Formats: sequence, structure tokens, C-alpha cells
Amino acid sequence: MDAETRTRYKSWQRKKIRQRIMIPGILVLILLTTMALVIRAHGSVDKYIAASSYINTDKSIPKAILEQTFEQENQDMLLELFVTMQDELEIHLQELVNQTVGVVGISYYCLMTSRHIEINGNYNFFAASTIKLPTHMMIAELVQDGSLLWDQYLTFTSEYFMGGSGVLQHRIQHGDQLTVEELLRYSIVYSDNIAHRMLASIFATTREERFAEVFRRYLPGETTTGENHFSPTNMTTLLSTLYQRRNEIPGYEKIIELMSERSFHYRLHTENTRNYLAGTIGSNDPYFHDVGIFFRPNQPYILSVMTYQVPSATSYISDVSDLVWQAKTFFND
Repeated sequence: MDAETRTRYKSWQRKKIRQRIMIPGILVLILLTTMALVIRAHGSVDKYIAASSYINTDKSIPKAILEQTFEQENQDMLLELFVTMQDELEIHLQELVNQTVGVVGISYYCLMTSRHIEINGNYNFFAASTIKLPTHMMIAELVQDGSLLWDQYLTFTSEYFMGGSGVLQHRIQHGDQLTVEELLRYSIVYSDNIAHRMLASIFATTREERFAEVFRRYLPGETTTGENHFSPTNMTTLLSTLYQRRNEIPGYEKIIELMSERSFHYRLHTENTRNYLAGTIGSNDPYFHDVGIFFRPNQPYILSVMTYQVPSATSYISDVSDLVWQAKTFFND
């Protein structure tokens, strides 16, 4: 088979996949719309729960996800339809990864159905600034158990200086003091390396100790390399812990709020997702990552995308983000 014929054949294959997906998708939409009309007409749906609770940020990320409760038969049908759509999403994601130069790891977790889609999910990447996420979580837990205070001051010295991302490197001086809460904001919103290094020094004196503590607390059964190496599934596990325990640990809720205010408006953050995303990024060429929780009403999910030597990685991650988002639009917001 020559190159031109092979190209036409692959194009025909993709067209057939889209056709196989489109017809069931349309049927799902018709069934769902019909069912919604029937349910509404007969009053079998309970009203939304916790619909008025929001995080106080400019982006208005919901603090409590809007939920609907259905009679058991209808609920089972909705979940079955949702799983079908996720099967189709997995096909699209695999196709997108197959067509990519470089290495891509994707971990998607649906917080409604517990469906987990992994494509190179256990591949270890140099995590870059995504390592800041578990540091923030540990700081919140130290405040929770009373061994640390949000208004406690830390003093900047030259040992904490670090270039790269952030804003403190251009304004902080030896002897300056910042509270734990101020450092948390800098570290999350601006991915500030100095702020993160100062926070990390609270619970670990070496990098090896820090990584060991992260795995002990949040990734039991996993083995650390002693370096800043994490997989997309590791990141999804961390985000799932953050989400599931946000009402139990107030500091986790603070972290999510700050993640929704991040100053990096690209990659997973697109025109579609910008009002719903609480996430964090990592950049150290040729590694580019973005992980986050999508607080879409009735459809919350976690998406972790990590890349190595992927051309135009920023736009690629945005494509993945929109692909996942659009695959979920068969539910009415």
C-alpha cells in the first residue's frame, strides 16, 4: 500500500469511527430529551440540591456541584447512557493520542459515575510545577491539625530564591516576611517557585523527604523514585482526594478557590471551560502539563494531561480539554 493510499485508508477509518459514534450519540440525545420531558411532565424529578452555594470568586466556580435525583429506574438509565458516551470519548482520546508526535498521558475521572479512562495513565513524567499541588494539600492539613496557622509568618532568605515561574523573585528581599496564606496564594495563583519552596520547607528539609511524604500520604502502594516524577493517574488521585475531602478540610476548599483564580488562562482553560476549571500547570520544556477539576453542574470530572516533546503542547492540551468537554454536552446544564 503506497503512502497516498494509506492516507486515504486512515481517513476512511476515522470517518467510519465518527459515523459509528454519531448515530448512537444522536439516539442518546433523542432518548434523553424525551425522558426529560416525560420526567418533567410527571413531576418525578426532585429539584436541584444546594443550587445557591458558590465560591466567592470572579469565575463563580460552584462550591457544591448541582445534583439531580431521579427515580431509581431513570437514574440507572441516565448512568448507562453516560457510560456509553464515555466509551465513545475513550475512542476519540485514543485516536488523538495515536496521531501525536511525542508522549502524551491522559487520566480522566468522572466524579458522577467513577469511570476512569487512562491513556498512558501510569507513565511517569517529570512533573514540573504540578508538584506544588500535594505541597498545598499538606499545608492545609497542617493547619487543620493545629500545627500551623494561616497567619503565621515565614521569613525569606537567599536559600529560598528560585527563578522560573512566579512574581516574588522581582519584588521580595532578604528578611521580608509573608504569612502562610499569602505564600499559598502566590504559589497557586502565580505558580510562584519561591513561595512554593518556602512552604515546602515547613514539612521537609530535602526533596527526597518531600516526595516520600507525598507518596505516603496520598499515593499509598505507589513507589517514589525520589525525584519529581508523577503520572497522570497520580495527579488525578491527588485531585480526587482534594475534591472528595473539601468539606472535611476547609483548607482544601481554599486551595480549590485559589486554583480557580489561577493566572494561566490557556491549556485546559478554554473558552468552553474557563468558568468551571480549578487547576494547576507545569512547564519545563519539553514537559508541559495541566491538571484540574471541572466543576460543571451535574457533570463534575477530573482531567490530567501530561506531555513530553509534543509539538504545540499548549494548543494540544486545549484540544484535549475541549474534546472531553464537548463529549459531555448531552446532559443539560
